[in-house]
Amino acid sequence: MKRKPLPALPIELEEQLEKIKVSLERQEYARTKRSAVLAGVPNEQDRTRIIWSALVNFVNLDPDDEIATFRFQAFTSLCCFRLDELAEDPMLDLRCFQDIDTEYSSTGRAVKDIFRSRVRALRKEIRMMLVWLARPNECPPVVRSYSLEFLLEHGSDSAIEFSIDPTDKFDDEGEHGVPLLYWKRVLGYRTVFTPAAKFILDKLEQYHDRALTVDEAMPLIVCKRSECGKLAVARRGTRDFCSDSCRSLYRQKAKRQEWAAYMRKYRSGLY
Repeated sequence: MKRKPLPALPIELEEQLEKIKVSLERQEYARTKRSAVLAGVPNEQDRTRIIWSALVNFVNLDPDDEIATFRFQAFTSLCCFRLDELAEDPMLDLRCFQDIDTEYSSTGRAVKDIFRSRVRALRKEIRMMLVWLARPNECPPVVRSYSLEFLLEHGSDSAIEFSIDPTDKFDDEGEHGVPLLYWKRVLGYRTVFTPAAKFILDKLEQYHDRALTVDEAMPLIVCKRSECGKLAVARRGTRDFCSDSCRSLYRQKAKRQEWAAYMRKYRSGLY
């Protein structure tokens, strides 16, 4: 049996929905652009790549560098917005993070100082977890287990507190109400890393469900040049080096080693 087409929405409602859509698109564009600048990748436009880039930029910096905190804010802001797209600016009130609010209530320290301290304290564990994602088979079992536990502690569903309220006026066709049974808004997060951890876990689940390839879900590499070892977001056709300069330096060293080996072999034939 052929379904009847849904009745057209009233003109007033269509105009209202269109205005909301345009407003959200502009808000998302502005937030994404700002976060890309803070992440140090102003030319990136994809939200997912900006988050990954900000993450690796953060862990590659000196933890005492103030820029590291800005990198953290960049990806946290985007991750918060991803979880609650109706929020005006989830980063304005840092007390939405329970670890910050708890310390503030007990010590009275400035919220920004607590945030900075928490960011520094988490950096080592975040880096370890990202290295596991970049090289899962090369990490010892204890690192794999610890990294997964770290992700689950910060990013599980129970780490996010929601406000869920029933819709006052439900209408499945949206003519005289809204086609939603309830409204869902984020009230708070367990830790300052919860939004980003949730982002990572969602990407891993999408890979497990075959919605993403492994390179799409975890576009991370550890630079092949041992003197560098920095994390990086893979570019098209690049899975080994964090930059062109590291690639050149690695090849120069490899050529020197090949030449030295050749000369050793040559000399051994003379004596």
